[in-house]
Amino acid sequence: MQDDDPLWQDIDAMLLAGNAIVAIRRYREYTGSDLAPSVLAIEARKRRFETPSPIPTIASQELRPDGVQAYLDSGHAPRGDCIAWWSTRAGDFCVLVHTVDAPSPGFELALFPRQVGHWGHQLQGYRLALRDLLALAEQSALPYRVDFGENSKPPPALREWIAGYLARTRAVPTSTPHWRASRTCLFALSAPEFERDHLFRPPFLDADAWAAVRIMAASDSAMQEYLDELPADEHERVDAVPNLTLRAQPLLWMACLRCCDARALEADAFDTWFADLDTAIVEPRLPLALHPTWTLWRGLIDIAATRRSGLPWWLRGTGEVSTCAIGLLAPHEVRYLAAQLPSLWSMLEQLGAPLLPAAERGDWLAFITAAASDGRWLVGVEPGS
Repeated sequence: MQDDDPLWQDIDAMLLAGNAIVAIRRYREYTGSDLAPSVLAIEARKRRFETPSPIPTIASQELRPDGVQAYLDSGHAPRGDCIAWWSTRAGDFCVLVHTVDAPSPGFELALFPRQVGHWGHQLQGYRLALRDLLALAEQSALPYRVDFGENSKPPPALREWIAGYLARTRAVPTSTPHWRASRTCLFALSAPEFERDHLFRPPFLDADAWAAVRIMAASDSAMQEYLDELPADEHERVDAVPNLTLRAQPLLWMACLRCCDARALEADAFDTWFADLDTAIVEPRLPLALHPTWTLWRGLIDIAATRRSGLPWWLRGTGEVSTCAIGLLAPHEVRYLAAQLPSLWSMLEQLGAPLLPAAERGDWLAFITAAASDGRWLVGVEPGS
């Protein structure tokens, strides 16, 4: 769509009124685009109305303070790209440099006073892996004497750099656990395939659709094993409504995982993390500003079943058959959650709620951030609920 297209005037008005979801829907209707590219187009348009930060954190050479530039020009600074600098509450400088990409991302954080003599003294350095950087950004693991100044918030540009880096490199831990999760698990699904073939699947299967499931099972051991365990009368479908029993519905979830370029991530530290969070009863103690994020987070694995009616019928049935709690977030919800999750986790940590270790939370944040960047749907599954 050309920049002078009249539709942009309508979309701009929607964005200025705060109706981004309506703008995305209007864009899709006009262009016929899938959801993911439509979201990216609207986000790019929305940035035209954003006011740039008056104090850039990732600064050009001439905007860096003398002390920061003196460090970067010294022989003690590592080779690499300066990501960000900031001042601590004690008035010291912190400078973060991206040093290496392979075989794994590496970073170096320097801490030093504003006035230094010889660069061999009064300089502390910390080497960080990607996990450490994510933990630093969410303030769950700060090196000794490192903080983010009086407002206690990481520089906005640091978060932007992390999100951009993850989007470029797809540095996302992925695994493929069994469809029936044995512990807390997330699945990220490709939006075009999920929306076209699975999200709005009608409550019956015609002969061709059932044949496609059986053909898929022939090359998938988990599907074939599940199919073999069904009673004989489950192997024949007729064109009626409904014609797929509750017991057979997990086959459609397995087919969805195969067709939607599924990526998965399990929690190592908890079998039932969301159930443990639910029993902690933290919601009454959360600031009101975090309630929308908390609601989305709980909806990711819907322990309380408050969003169950909104699940596709076959996904809801899969949860019932496998005695698992299941939740589903749309791409726009995933984007919001990815941006707000560090603040929520920081508050939950202050409240003493059960949380994954900092390094593992970094993996989860990376996974959700990459899913948001790709415009994916997220499905959360947890056993025993």
